[in-house]
Amino acid sequence: MLAALLLGAVGCAGDRSVEFRVVVVGDDPFLGADTTEVRVHAADGTLVALDLLADRNAPLELGPLPFGAPLVVEVETRLGSLPLALGRSFPFVVPGPEAAASGPADVTLGLLGRHAPLGLRPGAVGSLRVLPSARGAWLVSADAIIPFLAHGADGHPALGTAQPLSPPRRGAAAIGLGGGVLLVGGAAAGASFIDPSGAERVLEAPGLVAVRGIAPATVDGAVLLAGGEAEDGTLVADVWRVRLESDAVLVEPLPPLPAPRAGAQATAFLANGSAGTVPRVLVEGGRDAAGETFELVVIDPTGTSPSAPWTSPRPRRGCAIAPLAAGQVMLAGGVEPDGTVVSDVDVLVVDVERPWVLLAPAPDPLFRARTGAVAVPLAPGLVLVAGGTDPGGAPIDATELADLRLLPGRVRLTGSLPEGAATTDAAALEDGTILVAAGSGLSLYFPFPP
Repeated sequence: MLAALLLGAVGCAGDRSVEFRVVVVGDDPFLGADTTEVRVHAADGTLVALDLLADRNAPLELGPLPFGAPLVVEVETRLGSLPLALGRSFPFVVPGPEAAASGPADVTLGLLGRHAPLGLRPGAVGSLRVLPSARGAWLVSADAIIPFLAHGADGHPALGTAQPLSPPRRGAAAIGLGGGVLLVGGAAAGASFIDPSGAERVLEAPGLVAVRGIAPATVDGAVLLAGGEAEDGTLVADVWRVRLESDAVLVEPLPPLPAPRAGAQATAFLANGSAGTVPRVLVEGGRDAAGETFELVVIDPTGTSPSAPWTSPRPRRGCAIAPLAAGQVMLAGGVEPDGTVVSDVDVLVVDVERPWVLLAPAPDPLFRARTGAVAVPLAPGLVLVAGGTDPGGAPIDATELADLRLLPGRVRLTGSLPEGAATTDAAALEDGTILVAAGSGLSLYFPFPP
């Protein structure tokens, strides 16, 4: 990682200004570039200010900026019209007469299509969950929660102080909720909410008996919890919805799964219906009373209709799953009932009033057959696939980009992780980068603009 290379000041009026730094990670994004462009956007994407720098050390001349409204600084390096690197700040507010400054406005810059190692090692990375937050992300291990700061005190990515989990929540399932973290199960039944400040609140949820193998998904600002395993090893079919309301955290039961299962994954998406799109949650994988299950289940998170099972004509489990356009879900890779690890990419089409189908013809397959990978949507129909293991059980460092915006779609390789890992988690941050936890460290992926 290099030191900050650009230092600028953007102002609104008089002597009020916001200073920002451009911090480079990975290889030098200025090498070979002939233009550096600095842009400031409003929250709605409106261009507020622009400056072109032939010399990256030249002073910026962005001019007055509006105060009191969220803005984003964007820095791009190009060779001619070819973009080489792109970085964005988190939203910030220029201070005004009645508006305090927020930020920072610092920008992390890296080469497009590359994974840049951050040199940060928070411990047992292979078991970390990566959950976006207002300042970067929460990293949740089996026994602690660690803040990842996209911009620390010096502008560089940094780790905050690890906060040990309370004994009942060690090993809990974790998912983001309202800027904080919802922890479910662990060493004992129940749930806790870690608010954005890091304070823990024990929830009143007497019916929530699962301690492990719970499948969580975020949908419409709430969290849905499906299945799991009780302390005595009994599998459960319970489905719960957890939501924030004012200062209260409400836990509500929903219609159960068709059969008990644990260890599944859950993905929220929009299904089609005669009245428009409706929220749904897809549950895949895990095990039921008979062993590993290949049956898919779609849950209505409103609780209006019962859960609906479906057996695919190409059944497999351990897929990388991501929502696409309304009514479409990507299933990539996975393992078939005979144990074959595959590279297939399918698009599941879900209409609540019609039979579900797999789109034909299918998209291009992955370059590497893999199971247990993670899928991160970059834009509607554009998905990063990372991690997982190959048919021999070896971790995969190559990442792939599934472009399903125009179906049937295509797949291309896009950089490699600094280290391959069988267990990988990743999430899109508010500045557009992808934070990946794999191997023994963290990296940032810089996607090309969609």
